[in-house]
Amino acid sequence: MKMFIVFIVLLFSLFTIAGNIICAGGQTRRAVPSPYNPVGKIDPFQPISSYEPTRSAPTVNKTDCVPIPVLEGMDISQLKLSGIVLTEGQPIALFQEANGKGHILKENVCFGRHGGKVESILNDRIIIREEMLSSTGQLQVKKIELELKRR
Repeated sequence: MKMFIVFIVLLFSLFTIAGNIICAGGQTRRAVPSPYNPVGKIDPFQPISSYEPTRSAPTVNKTDCVPIPVLEGMDISQLKLSGIVLTEGQPIALFQEANGKGHILKENVCFGRHGGKVESILNDRIIIREEMLSSTGQLQVKKIELELKRR
């Protein structure tokens, strides 16, 4: 009996590997190909560190701004504008995280999850420019103004 079951399993696996299915009428046909297309998708069996995205969203041109790695993973809403220092050279914006840690930003500095860039620092506010893809695939430019709160 065991030999009969082993024979049936081997016979079935032979047909499966060959890609043929025996129909009731004695005809053979090819197995239907899967509609799944893995192109452009993450392989769940690969480590995340080895994943290279095939298409990235266009962001601010990184060649004309200075990136700050600590702030690139943060959202702009997580930071609070706590001060502006106007100097003869370049004005400086002082930001504070929720935990109290402070950061100094100058013009042409990149930060934020969406590749925001400090466009200008004025007397009472700063202007941040973000470029991102919309759901339709078009590039959208969003300007965010953060005002300095007076006490």
